[in-house]
Amino acid sequence: MERETIRGSEVGIQPSIIDELTLSLVIVQVHYWAGAIAVLVIVIGAFFYVTANGDAQKVERGKMAVLGGAIGLAVIMVAFVITQLVIRVAENNV
Repeated sequence: MERETIRGSEVGIQPSIIDELTLSLVIVQVHYWAGAIAVLVIVIGAFFYVTANGDAQKVERGKMAVLGGAIGLAVIMVAFVITQLVIRVAENNV
């Protein structure tokens, strides 16, 4: 069974460019700030690691912060790609 795509304009729904643009800008800003925070966590973790002076607990704390920041940054990048794909598909179907 093949699904038929129905555009909003075919059923009387007018596309709102301002709403789509606003949503897109908000999503981009959220990803930007989340990425900046993740990079900051990586930098702080690296600082802890470098200034540990052989203290095993501080070394571990620094390693975990860098690892957590890197994983967070990877998740943010994947989320950005997915949301951009969804926005592009939604723009083409309106």
